[in-house]
Amino acid sequence: MVIAVFGESCTGKSTLADALKEELNARVYTGKDYLRLHSNERMAEPAFRRMLSEAVAGENIR
Repeated sequence: MVIAVFGESCTGKSTLADALKEELNARVYTGKDYLRLHSNERMAEPAFRRMLSEAVAGENIR
């Protein structure tokens, strides 16, 4: 399962993500994590897509 949370600054996205992480034993990736995947944003997108594909495949499926 992939849950995406988008919104303006200081609207509770991190608080919600922390609650979901605890309740669902989930991994949380922030915008900063996305930007750290590669030195330029154009290259970060395919890396992020691969990471999402891996998150919903194989041993992660219940």
